[in-house]
Amino acid sequence: MTKLIKERDFSCSYIVADLNYVEPKILKDKNICFNYLMSLLLMPVFRNINEDIQIIIDNHTTKVGSAHSLKDYIRLEAYTKWEFKKNVNFEYKDSRESKNLQCIDVIANIIYGHYMYDKPHFYNLLNNNKVIIHSIKFPQSKFGK
Repeated sequence: MTKLIKERDFSCSYIVADLNYVEPKILKDKNICFNYLMSLLLMPVFRNINEDIQIIIDNHTTKVGSAHSLKDYIRLEAYTKWEFKKNVNFEYKDSRESKNLQCIDVIANIIYGHYMYDKPHFYNLLNNNKVIIHSIKFPQSKFGK
């Protein structure tokens, strides 16, 4: 973990949802919920960048047949609501073949452990070393209550 932080050439943003307060109708179709939460996470990126964006997603994150739904949804949001004018490309990879996705898996598990099991040590290392630059708790008004 120390090497990851020391040789840092990346930053991390994440969204965490308290499913106790997410509308049950949204949870029925997990892809709808996933797409919406991804849009909340990606919106600041699109609004702060003025160049083509390449989004790489672990192909185990989405169901077969729903991959187009995510990229279509994000592109629609980017071009219509976020006024993004450049190209948006998506690539789905297997994390076993991508060191970047493996690193993301480690960080995601650290964040998961922080919220689910109150294991803050590695999370605090990431946060205190400014690896985590943005976090969203959803829904903000009820999260964790």
